[in-house]
Amino acid sequence: MAASVAWAQIPEENKPAVPCEHRGSFFSVGLGLSYMSLSKDEYISHRDEKGDWDKTLGRYVVKSVRYWGPKKHWNFSGFEFPSLDFRFGGAIGNVVSLYFTFMGGLYRGSAIREENNIEQRYIADENGHLIFLSENSESYYKREFDAVAAYGWFGVGFSVYPFRNPSSQLRGLYFGFSGGLDILGVRVEDNFDDVVTESYFLRYEVGKDWWVSETWSIGVALAFTSVIGFEDDYYGSDGGGRKSFTLLFRLTRG
Repeated sequence: MAASVAWAQIPEENKPAVPCEHRGSFFSVGLGLSYMSLSKDEYISHRDEKGDWDKTLGRYVVKSVRYWGPKKHWNFSGFEFPSLDFRFGGAIGNVVSLYFTFMGGLYRGSAIREENNIEQRYIADENGHLIFLSENSESYYKREFDAVAAYGWFGVGFSVYPFRNPSSQLRGLYFGFSGGLDILGVRVEDNFDDVVTESYFLRYEVGKDWWVSETWSIGVALAFTSVIGFEDDYYGSDGGGRKSFTLLFRLTRG
């Protein structure tokens, strides 16, 4: 009882502040600017080989191999504003937050399409192993277009808040990682040819939150995302490789 009376007598400005921490469920929305670059190769490979029947071994022995066929190469780069990122999940003791993440948007930029005829030659050594001999590439088409790229992804992630001291200037600093599935389509303006990739993404993030009330915080984050496409063996597609840098301003509740 005496302790309660003593607490009530402390002036409001001298009472310890209620700690603002990420605990329990939370929701966060991010808005920012992003730059992305994409490369993708598609090719159809044919095979010719020459050899002889080896009477000693009793089998056909390959002497040389030639691979040839058309190859398409795409480059795209552009900016996106605004970048939109939504997260919801839960935080454990203001140390680790686990969440689902949804992100999508539209990049505007330029695409370069190049088509080549590729020829590779190999010879076989005495053990039958193929040794690379030469490669010839003849470009017969190259053009730059205005283009837009729409994408969306869904994944899971976590963030770690290593600094918990309320008086530390580093309080609210966090490091995050997320990954999941991604789909992207590039529409080339004034041209019939498009690029579509289905991929998975890995995102690395560093940011900082500042509390503006007991339940709301604002923050800023810088993220690097690497997107790796699924390979298509039938068409010889590498699936595409994509990199993006994103600056986000965040509003979080919880």
